[in-house]
Amino acid sequence: MMSLAHQSEAQAIALLSVKDLHVSFSDQHGKQRDKGKLCRAVDGISFEIPIGTTLGLVGESGCGKTTLARTIIRLEQPTSGHINFDGRDVLSARGADLRQVRRHIQFIFQDPIGSLNPRMRIEDIIAEPLVIHKSGHQSSRRKEVAALLQKVGLDPSDANRYPHEFSGGQRQRIGIARAIALKPKMIICDEPVSALDVSVQAQILNLLADLKDELNLTLLFITHNLAVVRYISDRIAVMKSGKIVEIAEADALFTKPQHPYTQALLAAVPTISAGNT
Repeated sequence: MMSLAHQSEAQAIALLSVKDLHVSFSDQHGKQRDKGKLCRAVDGISFEIPIGTTLGLVGESGCGKTTLARTIIRLEQPTSGHINFDGRDVLSARGADLRQVRRHIQFIFQDPIGSLNPRMRIEDIIAEPLVIHKSGHQSSRRKEVAALLQKVGLDPSDANRYPHEFSGGQRQRIGIARAIALKPKMIICDEPVSALDVSVQAQILNLLADLKDELNLTLLFITHNLAVVRYISDRIAVMKSGKIVEIAEADALFTKPQHPYTQALLAAVPTISAGNT
């Protein structure tokens, strides 16, 4: 078990560092006078995520959260800026170096049914990253899939079934099993509970928290749900129109928000009060 001193030292080291990142797209679909105008989806963002911690990224739909996440693993190309992951310059990585980055940064997606191939058995879905990265052989992969299913709270016999045979929460557990199959250092969770019932959301959040501790994972957790982000995060970054307007420890952000936009988000959270009956 890691000593407190070593834990503190590890947490001071940034696994992911993003500096002055810009991602712009040319608008080809707007009004004629606006065509060719640049849309700044990510506009000068900087942050770090220390090893073993969770950064929550919260903001309204369309603010650039998913574009930022996709750029971190080079599914989108930045206009400018720097991304460093585990000592690697992500933006200059090519070939084997880029594959290593993507091996150690895995995704959990918002839609648990849309992210699973309906024609593939669960065993093949979870084993797919192992096959792509040439990890193990068929027999060892089968054993690994069984262990992963148990780790996320499913039965190893589920390996022979298909995605449509599972509930939304179970499908998200399958997505989580696939994400941890390669023993990544970091997982990007892109709205992983927004499509689930509230009671199921809590189960998935608890599973992610347990796996984070057990596997020493670092998480970037993207959501628009303030209650969810407070529960899961060590620190929270608030994003608006492509910019991070505030970043703080989770409790501090909720008790003493500094930016007017953060204050407006918190003020908009519905509350239940006892009325006259």
